[in-house]
Amino acid sequence: MNKLEPIVKDDHLRERWEKRAADEGSSKSSVLFRGLPKTLNEHVNDFQEYILLKYCLPRIKPSASILDLGCGYGRITKFVKQYDKSLNITGLDFSNHFCALYNKETSCRVVCADLNNTPFQNQSFDCIIAFTSLMYIPTNDRDKVMKNIASLLKPGGIGFFLDSGQEYIKLVSLIIPSRNKQSTGGNGFTTKEYDKLGCTNGLEIIHRGGMTFFSLSMPFLLLIKNFEIILTPFLKLVGWLDKIFYSSRFLSIHQWMVVKKTDVNN
Repeated sequence: MNKLEPIVKDDHLRERWEKRAADEGSSKSSVLFRGLPKTLNEHVNDFQEYILLKYCLPRIKPSASILDLGCGYGRITKFVKQYDKSLNITGLDFSNHFCALYNKETSCRVVCADLNNTPFQNQSFDCIIAFTSLMYIPTNDRDKVMKNIASLLKPGGIGFFLDSGQEYIKLVSLIIPSRNKQSTGGNGFTTKEYDKLGCTNGLEIIHRGGMTFFSLSMPFLLLIKNFEIILTPFLKLVGWLDKIFYSSRFLSIHQWMVVKKTDVNN
């Protein structure tokens, strides 16, 4: 495990994630939605794996080098390794606890640092995967950090990014003001901001989408969370609709994009 001194402008953010990693360890709730019922978090996890498998991983050649940004305990890395064991995956996280868990869970190389302080050379990776990582970058630093991330991709390299939708966050904060106090931070992106970020620094958006039907169904899902006989078939319906209309990002709790590096000068 390699370690750099993380440069984090918000020390409280790092402290919250260190505590969350120590408290919840290698469980999906440690990196997904805190307080969300396990069944719903499992649905979110399964949908994220589906879109990664459907729209990103087939574009990656065997033995390719992959960077898992904000790797946590290795949830995504373990899924990618199951897809193709020949892939060379490196994790990066600013939590010491998560980095130790990642090394134990995946046996892959991990670097303890943040997005402002990485030890990698330009054009080091064929693919970069970042689940709910960009949303923690301060708004004023997003363009600069995204430029640094894009520089790590080889020409023709693929990036997969997934972050919270700001429109959904604002709606929830209006309905449930106390929800923000339970969060580990992050501002999310409007769809316009996300598109802009994915079309700069020599990058081109190939696919984009969200999970609108799951998001809009959340109040009903929470209402029926203890009634498995209703919850299970309803989640299957919602998941089917989100897969069919995958490009919809209307009030989506998450939005995602697959980008390709087309400019060799960036």
